[in-house]
Amino acid sequence: MKPRHLKTLLAVMLCGLSLAASAQQPADNGRLLASNCFQCHGTNGVNGAFGNLAGVTQKDLLDKLNDMRLKPAGANLMAPHARGYSNTDLYWITYYFSRLPKP
Repeated sequence: MKPRHLKTLLAVMLCGLSLAASAQQPADNGRLLASNCFQCHGTNGVNGAFGNLAGVTQKDLLDKLNDMRLKPAGANLMAPHARGYSNTDLYWITYYFSRLPKP
């Protein structure tokens, strides 16, 4: 392959990677994924039957969800829910809640 073709191929590949990475980010920055949490934790993670999620740091939320993923399915209500999402999904869910103001 000629060097100029190789440069073009590399440029096209980098553009493709950039587009794939941007496709990973939900347009709503996680709100749609987080809406499943609203049933128990309240709309936008506030005033539900269980603890508030709004304004909790992303690290704390991710740590808790990852701990829940390790427990057996019947260990608590959240174990199967936490396992139902990919790492990317959990990133965006926790990103969304962490950006909301604490109640």
